[in-house]
Amino acid sequence: MGGDESKFGLDGSFTQVIKTYTPPSRGECEIIEDEPKEAAKKLGQILCKNEALTKR
Repeated sequence: MGGDESKFGLDGSFTQVIKTYTPPSRGECEIIEDEPKEAAKKLGQILCKNEALTKR
């Protein structure tokens, strides 16, 4: 492909990852298994119930 190799990969990166980790769980979760339209409706209801969304 060509190009200056100092501009690619670790040598060309402006940032370097020092450490990665998996954050701790924030609590319970619910898996919605349904057809997409029904799953979206259920998700909207859950978000409204938890005041993450408001109805218009």
